[in-house]
Amino acid sequence: MANKATGPTSNIQVGAQPEGHRTRVLRPPRLVGRDSEIAEVTERLALSPLTTVTGPGGVGKTALALAVAAAAASQFPDGVFVVWLASLRSAAHIAGEVAAQVGMQRSGGHTYEDSLAEWLADRDVLLILDNCEHVLSAVADLVDGLTARLPRLRVIATSREPLWALDELSYRLVQRRWSTGMRAVRRSTRTRPCACSESEPATGHRHRSTPIAPAFS
Repeated sequence: MANKATGPTSNIQVGAQPEGHRTRVLRPPRLVGRDSEIAEVTERLALSPLTTVTGPGGVGKTALALAVAAAAASQFPDGVFVVWLASLRSAAHIAGEVAAQVGMQRSGGHTYEDSLAEWLADRDVLLILDNCEHVLSAVADLVDGLTARLPRLRVIATSREPLWALDELSYRLVQRRWSTGMRAVRRSTRTRPCACSESEPATGHRHRSTPIAPAFS
């Protein structure tokens, strides 16, 4: 388990980075001119168990999710955990990867999903799942299973497209050009909601073929 930092982000912990560094203290990025986006995503945490920040690569999805984690940390006294999924090679191991990065040991004879549910049962936790686009269905199944059993759990996912999970709210970031003096600069900002945003949760659109996998090797 990661050591805790001091100050307002003291209960935010991150898992293994893609380059192999183990859990470390979260140092959220400083986002200029993004207060409204941070506030809007933070507000969604009270509306739905899952909020997915979507948009093209490089638009700033991870930075926004980390900034929201810092802003909302006080709402989750048992911790904010950030799990990096970019390097995950097999969707079948999603529950085991999440468990490993939050520092949880699997209970004897239990699946990773069941062990995660037991570990999270009495905790007020925010879980951030970063870079989900290559394992969309597996992440959606895991989140659906956990949030159905754990009504206090909140999850922020980042992905190029929605997970199409149950009760999902999506917040889309796009590139916009801003004019400053004689040159135009590009800045990440939210200009319009995704089709599954405020007025319509991303429910029922994802083709579901199987329930959550019962075990992981």
